[in-house]
Amino acid sequence: MPERWWREPLLHFLALGAALFAADAALRPAEEEARVIVVDGPLRRELAERLETRLGRPPTEEERAADVERWVEDEVLYREGLRRGFDAHDPTVRARVAARMERVLREGVIVPAPDDDALRELLRRDPGRWAEEARVDFTQVYVEGHDEAAEARAEALLELLRAGASPAGLGDRFSGGRRYRSRRLSDLAASFGEGFVDGLDAQPPGSWALRRSRAGLHLVRLDARTAPASPSFDALRDDLRRAWIEEAEARAVAEETGRLKAGWEIRTAP
Repeated sequence: MPERWWREPLLHFLALGAALFAADAALRPAEEEARVIVVDGPLRRELAERLETRLGRPPTEEERAADVERWVEDEVLYREGLRRGFDAHDPTVRARVAARMERVLREGVIVPAPDDDALRELLRRDPGRWAEEARVDFTQVYVEGHDEAAEARAEALLELLRAGASPAGLGDRFSGGRRYRSRRLSDLAASFGEGFVDGLDAQPPGSWALRRSRAGLHLVRLDARTAPASPSFDALRDDLRRAWIEEAEARAVAEETGRLKAGWEIRTAP
């Protein structure tokens, strides 16, 4: 009889249950600790400062409490998303986390101020980057549309203009006006398209030419052209300094990223 009780299935079940309960109790503190969200003083102050910046005034206690509650809800959703692996499968989340990490690296970079020799070397390395763009003055007569009728109207008006007719009163109304002064070719290309500016800098002053844009047809007379110019070093110093610092920071971030990458084993799988 004393030996038979150990063979009872119910007792086996109770013993197994006790063992599982003990294991769960041992593991639960670590799991519960990982699921703790701490809202401490520094966090509350940071949230209050952000809220004040958004509102443009000091927030009320109710607004601060509601903002903290929203942060807690977002943090819960964020951590649950990480726990379910959403970060590993969502390219948007992955890109944002990577961009945030890059910002952290960039903020940790300390670049010494460049001297004039370094700035002059940057200027010598790519002088065309710092040259003033060519600028043009022109007068236009606009013809709306791109169809055959618009093409025929434009050709007829072009003959009149080349024969000496005044552009005043000719063509259709254009929102940008008739006369353009000191316009950079890159700005014109952005507004009208690359086809509009193609060859414009080489068009003889005083001549008329038919040019096309996304809006329609333009009969363009080049009135004046300003050749590209190279500003003085003193005029460029601030721009050169900013560019030098940006390049130095980019190199430092790339180096730090390389060091981080070296700590990972990269495997290529079929």
